[in-house]
Amino acid sequence: MKAFGLGQARSVRFTAHVDTFRREARAAILHAARSVPLPQTVIALGHAWVLGYGAWLITQGELGVGALVAAMLVVNTLVLRIEGIGRLLQVIADARSSAGRIWEVLDAEPGIVPGRGRLPEGPLGIRFESVSASPLGDGGIVLHELDLTIQPGEIVALVGPTGSGKSILTGLLPRLIEADHGAVKIGSDEIGWHDVRGLELSDLRRRVHVLPQESFLFSDTLAANLRLTAPDADEEALHQALDRAAAGEVFARLAEGFETKLGDRGVTLSGGQRQRICLARALLADADVLVLDDATSALDAVTERRAIENVRTLRRTGDKPVTMLIVSSRLSTILAADRVLVLAQGRIVAGGTHEELAADNASYRALMGI
Repeated sequence: MKAFGLGQARSVRFTAHVDTFRREARAAILHAARSVPLPQTVIALGHAWVLGYGAWLITQGELGVGALVAAMLVVNTLVLRIEGIGRLLQVIADARSSAGRIWEVLDAEPGIVPGRGRLPEGPLGIRFESVSASPLGDGGIVLHELDLTIQPGEIVALVGPTGSGKSILTGLLPRLIEADHGAVKIGSDEIGWHDVRGLELSDLRRRVHVLPQESFLFSDTLAANLRLTAPDADEEALHQALDRAAAGEVFARLAEGFETKLGDRGVTLSGGQRQRICLARALLADADVLVLDDATSALDAVTERRAIENVRTLRRTGDKPVTMLIVSSRLSTILAADRVLVLAQGRIVAGGTHEELAADNASYRALMGI
């Protein structure tokens, strides 16, 4: 707002909203004051009716002063109870209206129905078989008859022009988005390929982790943010995850260590620091498939390459290999991958190493500006 000089315009707009609220609130109060039901008015004036009629009976010698006082006490008790019942009925009426809207949400059938299968233990890869997806439901196909296979432990970079469907492709893996046609499968040649539609969502999303570009950090300590994916992780595991994400120096600069408050959305950190913390959290989840949807865009080339190489080390050292799909348009990221896939017009139109594509594919050279 400051950069675009919008302060005055936004102040006028906010003042207009306040004036509208004040006017509508006053109208609501006037409507409520005019709409008091007649029975409620009669009940509220019960004291006057009893006092007037009782005074007339006393003048006629038909009623004593003590009886009038007793009658007034009885009326006072009844009026309070009846008014309470009236307020309760109003609350019940409001609650029924609100509950109706809440039940509409609770009764809505989920668009993505979980399966019952579980993935076998072992390294996992990714396979798309003739997958078409139209996430907006308007018939506009973004991915069309897409086929690709990523073997377990492979690091693959996915590139493509803006709007080609890269983020939609990543959302299909943990079933954040549902494919219209075809099959999205997780597995390997050894354990078999399993359609994600037949898997439990909790098990699928535990084994397949997608890290978006705009990762979220809560207004809590560093340790609490990291332990979102691994509640039982000790400090040694936290340190290891930070080191693998090339975030060791970030931790070293925090005066209170793991107890440092990060602020809402990680406001106390820079963009690159937030991305490294989120990458460490994703690695701490110990997923078999890690998808980075431009999740290292704020990192410098050296730090980014070090983080990717640390993940690659998991395969070389004999630990559980991590399959990585990296969506990026940066040459430094692509050079760290085993091979590159080019997405265009809803399909994988080319694949190979960077050197092969740079030599043989003109559209890839144009896309990368080389």
